[in-house]
Amino acid sequence: MQRAEYLNLQGRALHKAGDYRNAEGPFTQALALREKALGPEHPDVAQSLNNLAELHRAQGQYAKAEPLYQRSLGILEKALGPEHPDVATSLNNLALLYKTQGRYAKAEPLYQRALAIWEKALGPKHPQVATSLNNLAALYYAQGQYAKAEPLYQLALAIHERALGPEHPDVAASLNNLAELYRAQGQYPKAEPLYQRSLAIWEKSLGPEHPQVAASLNNLAGLYYTQGQYPKAEPLYQRSLAIWEKALGPEHPQVATSLNNLAELYRAQGWYAKAESLYQRSLAIREKALGPEHSDVANSLNNLALLYYAQGQYAKAEPLYQRSLGIWENSLGPEHPQVATSLNNLAELYRAQGWYAKAEPLYSAHSPFGRKPSAPSIPTWPKASTTWPGSITPKASTPRPSRSMSTHSRSGSRPSAPSIPTWPRASTTWRCSITPKASTPRPSRSIRGRSPSPRRPSGRNILMWRHSGRTTPHRSARRAARPRPTPSRRGLPRRRPSRGEVGVCIASPAFRKIAQKVGAGSHSCGHSLGFTHCRQDFRVGA
Repeated sequence: MQRAEYLNLQGRALHKAGDYRNAEGPFTQALALREKALGPEHPDVAQSLNNLAELHRAQGQYAKAEPLYQRSLGILEKALGPEHPDVATSLNNLALLYKTQGRYAKAEPLYQRALAIWEKALGPKHPQVATSLNNLAALYYAQGQYAKAEPLYQLALAIHERALGPEHPDVAASLNNLAELYRAQGQYPKAEPLYQRSLAIWEKSLGPEHPQVAASLNNLAGLYYTQGQYPKAEPLYQRSLAIWEKALGPEHPQVATSLNNLAELYRAQGWYAKAESLYQRSLAIREKALGPEHSDVANSLNNLALLYYAQGQYAKAEPLYQRSLGIWENSLGPEHPQVATSLNNLAELYRAQGWYAKAEPLYSAHSPFGRKPSAPSIPTWPKASTTWPGSITPKASTPRPSRSMSTHSRSGSRPSAPSIPTWPRASTTWRCSITPKASTPRPSRSIRGRSPSPRRPSGRNILMWRHSGRTTPHRSARRAARPRPTPSRRGLPRRRPSRGEVGVCIASPAFRKIAQKVGAGSHSCGHSLGFTHCRQDFRVGA
C-alpha cells in the first residue's frame, strides 16, 4: 500500500503543476493497486476514484469524471454511513462538477446536503462549514442570485475570522469572494477595499511571489478594468502574469488565463496587435495542456474570433466561432448558457456581413416563441451592476422591422463586441427597452415652434415615412427634423470594443430560453467569455 500512496502523491503533485496528461498514469495505477489489495468497496478506493475524477474535471472531461465521483460517493455512503463528513466531501465535489457544467438544479441539493452534514457533525462555527457556505454562495452567484449569495458569503467570512483569525489565508479567500459579488453588482466602492485587504493578507502570509497573490492581483486588476481604469489595471495584470510564469512555468493553464485577461485589456483599448499575440499564445497553451476539446479552449477561440470580428476580418473569425460552438455543445450540452452566447456571436458575425438567412436560424434556435420575433429586441447598454432578465418579450410586433442604425453609448464608452440592434417602429412597445412614443398619420408635434401643416409629417415620422417608401416630405420639414436626436443615440452600444465592460448581452431568444431553463433568475453574459476572476471554489478531500 505504500506504493499506492506514493503514486497518489505523485499524481497530485503533477496535477497541481498543471501536467494533467502525466498525472493520469499515477492516479490510475494507485486505483488499481488499492482495488486489488483492499477490494472495490474500501474508502481508500473511493479516495483514488475522487482524485482521478478531479483530474478529468480539470481537463474538461466531464463525462469521464461524473461516474467516478458517483462511484466514490456510493462507496463512502455504504462504508461510513450517509452522515459522515467524508460523504459531505464527496457530495461537495460532485456538486462542483455539476456547477461547472451549468447543471445548477442538480448541484444545489448536493451542496445543501453537504452543508447539513458538516453542521451536524462539526458544529455551525467550524471552518469546514464556512467552506460549504462559500460553495453554496458561489452556486447562487453563478446563477445571478446575488441576494441569496451575499448573506452566505458574509457568514462564511465571519466564521473564518472568528475561528482562524483576521490574517489567515482562508479569510483572504472569503474577502475575495465577497468582493467578487460586489463587483458583479457594480458596487465598486464596496469591492475595492475587500480586494485590497485580501491581497495584503496573502502577501503577508504566503509571500509576494505566491500563485495566490497572483490570483488576487488578477482580481483587483479586473475591478479596475471593469471601471475603465486601464492604467491601474495593466501593471497588476503584468505582475500577476510574471508570478504565475515563475511559480508554475510558462505552459501552465493558469498562465493562459492570465494571458487571456491581459489580451482582453489590450483589446478593450483597441491595441489589437498586442492583444492578438497574447490570445494566440493563450490558445496554444490551453490546447497543449488541456486538449483541443476543453471548454477553456473554446473560450480562447471565441475571444480570438471576437478580436478578428472587431477588425472586420470576418473570414478569420468564422471558423473560430464555429469551432468554439462545437466544443461547448459537446462538453457542456446544447442547453448551456455559453452555447447560447456562442450561437449569438456566430449569428452576429453573419448579420454583420448581410447573411441574414444564415443568422436567423441561429438567433431563433430554442426560441421561446417558436420562431424569431418579427422585430428584434433592443438591449439597453447596462452599467456593470445591471443583469439581463431571463426573458425579454415584445408586447406587440410590427409587420416588419425598420432599418438598422449604428448606435452610441450614453457614457461614450464602447462595448466589447460590436452590436447593431434594429430600432423598432414607433408603434411597438418593448419590455426592458427604450419605449418610443406612438406615431399617427397626422402628428400634432410642432416643427420649430409652429403647428405643422396637415400635409407635412413632423420629426420622427419623417424617418419612418421615407423608409417605408411614402412620398418624401417638403425639404423644410426634413431640415427642421434633422437636428432632432434619433432613438439610436440614447444609450445603446456602439460597434467598437468596450471601455470598462466585459461584454454586451444581445439577449437573443436562444440565450433567453436557456437562461430560463438552467434556472438563472437573472444572468448577465457577454460576447467576450474568457475574462476570468479567480473566485475561490473550494474542493476538499483530493
